[in-house]
Amino acid sequence: MIKGLGIDVQSIDRTSKLIDKYGELLINKVYTKLEWEQANAAILLPKSKLFALMFSFKESAVKAIGSGFNGFEFYEVEITGNIFQPKIYFRSNVYNKYEREKIKKIHSNGTTTESIVFTQVILEG
Repeated sequence: MIKGLGIDVQSIDRTSKLIDKYGELLINKVYTKLEWEQANAAILLPKSKLFALMFSFKESAVKAIGSGFNGFEFYEVEITGNIFQPKIYFRSNVYNKYEREKIKKIHSNGTTTESIVFTQVILEG
């Protein structure tokens, strides 16, 4: 049974400009250490696309829960593995909401063009 569906579209250019403008301050607020390491180790996609995809998956995940980022921090949703079908982990406050909803499986996929990324997350209960 589907418990939630979240979709998101992000501009790669906008994400890149925000990272250029705020640098480490933004990165530490939004991304986990593991996500940062993944982006630095990537060779097939530009970092700007990777960060936009990770951010978009975070947005899709909390939309699927039904709350957006109200009461949550961006780093409480962690994106790992294959960036087009990543594993999504919820931490602390997000995890508590996730547990209350009795989510059994998270389905995710994403795609990208030269200028945008699109992601979706489906929560199955």
